[in-house]
Amino acid sequence: MKLSLNHSILGQRQSFTEYVALAADCGYAGVGVNIDEIVALGPDSANELFAKYSVEPAAWNLPVNWRESEEEFRTDMSDLPAAAELAASIGCTRCCTWI
Repeated sequence: MKLSLNHSILGQRQSFTEYVALAADCGYAGVGVNIDEIVALGPDSANELFAKYSVEPAAWNLPVNWRESEEEFRTDMSDLPAAAELAASIGCTRCCTWI
């Protein structure tokens, strides 16, 4: 387990690069990852960013809306394997959501 920054506590939205840099500046070893940001950035660029700031991805968001309709849940579940593969490609082996 590593001390990690989660973007939801910051109160404002930064770019992913700014967020990772802030985590490093504040002494965090990891960051919570929004998997959509990794899709946009690409796994190679994300890994370069983590290496540059010596910060590791700690956990990624579960991109499955289980709180709404069955149809939305099933659609999101069908996309989950690809998201999990992407997370694994950046070394992020933990996933989280909230209740």
